[in-house]
Formats: sequence, structure tokens, C-alpha cells
Amino acid sequence: MNGRCTKELFAALREAGWRIEVTRRGHAMAYSPDGKHIVPVTDGGDWRAFRNNVARLKRAGFNYRKVHA
Repeated sequence: MNGRCTKELFAALREAGWRIEVTRRGHAMAYSPDGKHIVPVTDGGDWRAFRNNVARLKRAGFNYRKVHA
């Protein structure tokens, strides 16, 4: 996965009302608008990392297709 995909995902999350924070160790965490879900967002080295991020976010209530379309 490249940085462009991650930036687009972060932009879509922010547009949907999610909050992105980076931990002291450099890991990104996505916080849902209702505050109930905290999802780690990784920047892995292959295409599966992006899909895994979207799947974790979907389980937490984020619909990437709806925001990204």
C-alpha cells in the first residue's frame, strides 16, 4: 500500500466525522464520531493492508464506498 491510499482513507474518515490521531510511537488511530470505536489504521507494505483497514473500519460502522464514491 502506498501513502496516497492512506491519505485518501484519512480524508474520507475526516469527511465522515471520524477523528485521526497519531500515537507517540507513530501509529494512527481512528476514533468514530460517537466515540465508541477506536480502530488502528496501519500503513502496511502491500495491497492487503488497505483492504484490512477498510474491513476493520466497516465493522466499526464506517462505509468507505459511500463516502468515497
